Amino acid sequence: MNKLKFLAGLLAIFTLVLAASTGYFYMATLDQEQEITGLEHELENLTQDYGDLLDDYTQLNQTYHQLEDDHESLLDEYSQLESEYNHLTQEYEELLNDYNFLKEEQAVGLTEYYGLAIRDGDEGTVLGLTTRIVMGPGSIYLDVGTNIFGETTQEASQTSLYVANQHTDLDLMNEYSVLISWETTADIIDGPSASAAETLAIIAAANNQEIDGDVVITGTINTNGEIGPVGGVEEKAIAAMENGHEKILVPSGQYVDIDGIEVVEVDNLNEAKTHVGLN
Repeated sequence: MNKLKFLAGLLAIFTLVLAASTGYFYMATLDQEQEITGLEHELENLTQDYGDLLDDYTQLNQTYHQLEDDHESLLDEYSQLESEYNHLTQEYEELLNDYNFLKEEQAVGLTEYYGLAIRDGDEGTVLGLTTRIVMGPGSIYLDVGTNIFGETTQEASQTSLYVANQHTDLDLMNEYSVLISWETTADIIDGPSASAAETLAIIAAANNQEIDGDVVITGTINTNGEIGPVGGVEEKAIAAMENGHEKILVPSGQYVDIDGIEVVEVDNLNEAKTHVGLN
């Protein structure tokens, strides 16, 4: 009987141990599964982060190579501009030397006259215009000190020289040079509206004739001698009146009525010459 009780006790103890072991194993397995699931989620997040970083890296790498290409292109462009600048600087210095040399030459003709312009967008102004004719290779030189002439002004001055050459016995295209000095405070001089005035001044200087400074003109000059239209006629007429001039010549069709100054329309250079006393 005692043996049976003993065996029954051992069986009970074994059963308890087995149950405890089974429970522990189950709990351990459950913890491992949860840990594995957590690691899987973490791995998934890391994979996503890695993909995002890879995309960012790819984009940055493309941007870097693009910037590298742009840098090379800008370097090439800079080198080209630097070369052009040096070339233009050399041309400018050569022209300046020619101008200074010619300026020292004895003038065969000299005229003081006036030109009209617009400054600050809407204000007329009267500019002093000095024209010298000297022995030279047949060029026209424009001088406003440290200021800059725009391309249209330079082209218009070449036209002025061409037209004036047809109204003088001097060969201005081959044997004489024309030096024009403008008195102005503007940084950049551009536009053709003073080319008619330049033409009259060149003719007066080349022919050693007096030009009537009481009469001023605004207008372009065409190769056939026609006076072309310009802007700011009213503002220029007011400036001429305020500067003491008695008459202003304007292109045909651009008449304005300004108190204190006579406004006369002219079609061509010959008409303009008559008004300023040139023949």
